[in-house]
Amino acid sequence: MSYYDAILFTDLEGTLVPVKTTGAFKIASVLRQKGYSVKVISNTIYIMNNHAQLLYDYIDSHVGKNTMFIGFSTTFMQSVDVLKPLIERIYLRHPHVKIVVGGHGFKTKELLKDDKVDHWVRGLSENSIFDVISDNKLPRIVNDPTHASSYNFHDSVPLFSKEDVVMPNEVLPLEVSRGCIFKCKFCSFFLLGRKYSDNYLRSEDSIYDELKFNYDHFGTTQYHMMCDTFNERTDKLLYLQKAINRVKIDINFWAYMRLDLIHAYPEQIDLLKEMGVRNVFFGIESLHDPSSKAIGKGFGREKTIEMIHRLKEAWGKDVFLHGSFIVGLPHETPDTAAEWCEMLANRDIPFDSTGIGGLRIQPRRAVNSHNQSEFDRNAEDFGYTRTGKPYPISGTTQNWENKYWTAKSAIEFAQHWHWKSAEKNPKSAEGDNGGHGRYMTLQTAGYSWNDVISNKVEESQIKKNGKNMFEKYVESVLNDV
Repeated sequence: MSYYDAILFTDLEGTLVPVKTTGAFKIASVLRQKGYSVKVISNTIYIMNNHAQLLYDYIDSHVGKNTMFIGFSTTFMQSVDVLKPLIERIYLRHPHVKIVVGGHGFKTKELLKDDKVDHWVRGLSENSIFDVISDNKLPRIVNDPTHASSYNFHDSVPLFSKEDVVMPNEVLPLEVSRGCIFKCKFCSFFLLGRKYSDNYLRSEDSIYDELKFNYDHFGTTQYHMMCDTFNERTDKLLYLQKAINRVKIDINFWAYMRLDLIHAYPEQIDLLKEMGVRNVFFGIESLHDPSSKAIGKGFGREKTIEMIHRLKEAWGKDVFLHGSFIVGLPHETPDTAAEWCEMLANRDIPFDSTGIGGLRIQPRRAVNSHNQSEFDRNAEDFGYTRTGKPYPISGTTQNWENKYWTAKSAIEFAQHWHWKSAEKNPKSAEGDNGGHGRYMTLQTAGYSWNDVISNKVEESQIKKNGKNMFEKYVESVLNDV
């Protein structure tokens, strides 16, 4: 029987097919580098009731007197309430084990109301986790922003280990750079306005080691690039391409990009196609030019339309283009928003899918967080006021208004147009076989890219394949004796 120093529960994206996120695996990788034994488990195993008892038995069998903590990543969870019975059980049966929660956003904070949780590690925590396991006098909320910037990201070790369960054809996350050089006003991601440095970008050897490890042990050739802005530098793309060529494999990938950078550096069009781009998420945000300029994305409607047509002509159906938009930005009115939303619904711009959401400004009580947007910090400077009428959405609450919108009206307006767009373009629908997750999910489920773009894949078959894959994942994870 093997006992672990730590067990980490990771919140996977996707409901039909599990898709790995980086958080828990990154913590596991730095702990393993120091000689600790770590197991990473999808919390979906617990959420699915038919596997709960199996998981209870597994924890009881693998938690020993030297087990330091059990951690929960909750970034992508829709509700943290489902974890509370599991946390209570661990607390009662293994009182010597610390219970730690983490993840980006405010959903994690809800678990702190439970006195059984020892610590909330906020944000990037590769260094902070060692404080947690070594110091019993730490506050419940562990937040040292210097740790995030001091971690040696440049020489990162591979994210996964031979102990981790990776399924055939699975799309894996890959972090090439960390942080974003831009400062969009609505964005609350970590490390905004990051300057170029060696520690911003991983070393070529580090990237090569991870690509080769994943290929040698799992056969991985498909990646979700986790860079906040994948294409901010052409030399960064050439740098990554060099590492790929050293492994001597062909990869394909999904990434977040900025359209204005492709316009500024048109050589990226052919380079990205050559590197294996298959799916791109463009945060366009608005097609109302005054609004775009107000948030720091003043590319403009005309150039946006021109560039999407240009990319479709250059990349054809081989590359899936997703456009993301926000309703409720400064200077936007319901009339100006309806104009460009109708353009999206009519497919006047050749996106393969679109997502439309309402602007989020955190309530004042949450603004002391380390990860906050310019709108969060200085809402009044942009014409927003916080009201006493919170509107719940995705595990948080919104309570803002300006002269044209309330949080509620912006969210409802966005939902209306999102689904109106989906009526004419089913690929825009939310879900695991639609929107920007289409590539990631369907290839992980064992479909080829030609299957994905041909629209011949039936949802019933996706569900069947996804269920079978998940059952194999459960068996592989829990069959550890």
